[in-house]
Amino acid sequence: MPAKLKILWTAQAQKDLKEIFNFLYSTSQSKEIAKKVVQKIKNKVNSLSTISAESGQIQAGLDSVYTYRYLVVGNYKVIYRVENQIVVIVNTIFDTRQDPSKLKV
Repeated sequence: MPAKLKILWTAQAQKDLKEIFNFLYSTSQSKEIAKKVVQKIKNKVNSLSTISAESGQIQAGLDSVYTYRYLVVGNYKVIYRVENQIVVIVNTIFDTRQDPSKLKV
């Protein structure tokens, strides 16, 4: 059985997650709805520790020394990379309804 990978959220990714919560809470007026969406994102990310983290789609169009991958959770694209048995959730949790040219890592 492969070793479990560690999940590391960058400070920016944590901030993005809080902003998603705040936005959903302010637009829906429901803390439960906001919590449910954020928890769904966290659960999907946590699944990367036990499944093949390389299974995510490769994020094209980024100039970097790293290979970035992504998961789609509802309207959100979670960008990550794998480094030395650590899944790094990078500085972007991207709302898929935005203009893709805004994507930066």
